[in-house]
Amino acid sequence: GSIFASNYRTIGNKVAVPNMLFKIVFDSKRDQIISFIIPNENVESKDLKDFIYTIKDIEIVTNINFFPKISIDVSISSKSQFDIPL
Repeated sequence: GSIFASNYRTIGNKVAVPNMLFKIVFDSKRDQIISFIIPNENVESKDLKDFIYTIKDIEIVTNINFFPKISIDVSISSKSQFDIPL
């Protein structure tokens, strides 16, 4: 999804360009969630672990409740807890 800050830029015929992008992945078989916020610009880090955020972080900036019927422990914020095979 897209995240727009108050200072977003436009291109062409005033098409809005998001400042950041987010992705939420839910594995219902393993009952696991991982979510990312990535700046929409060149970044030095190529390690996805640098962009892991909690679902709550994304819900705050987007004002969207992504999983209203699922109880999610939003207190997990340690990026070292995730093993991401790349």
